[in-house]
Amino acid sequence: MTKMTLLAAAALALSIAVPAANAATVTVNGSDWEINTVRGTFGDIEGVLTSQVWWGDRAVAIDFAEVVGDTLGLPNFGIRGPSFSYVEAFDPKWVSSAFWNSPLSIVSELNTDKTAFRTWAVATPVAPIPIPASGLLLLTGLAGVAGLKRRKKRAA
Repeated sequence: MTKMTLLAAAALALSIAVPAANAATVTVNGSDWEINTVRGTFGDIEGVLTSQVWWGDRAVAIDFAEVVGDTLGLPNFGIRGPSFSYVEAFDPKWVSSAFWNSPLSIVSELNTDKTAFRTWAVATPVAPIPIPASGLLLLTGLAGVAGLKRRKKRAA
């Protein structure tokens, strides 16, 4: 093989083996959220997982799982997105979660043993970007110009 062929093969391999993103910014129900993932058992990180915006609300967990889709990769068994756990299941040893199911291209739900090692989704609200002071100054100047135009128009 030539060096060029080896380089092309290496470039192709790297493009295929790109790791999944570890954060994504999404908008759900009119609010912006940064979604990250954590790995471990539910029991080990229960405090973090039960503090999520979707905890206790199945519909919100499904909304998040659908919007995130496979943006963060498919870290659970290579076919499932991160788990959005939303409630303890019928048995205190289990937790219910929503996740993106890649083969079906839909959100699925599953009860998972709290001792099972998984990749879980966690969210942080994204703060709105404030208008800088120079932007306010510009708006004030434009309002002043508009006021002067109105004054001249009335005087004429």
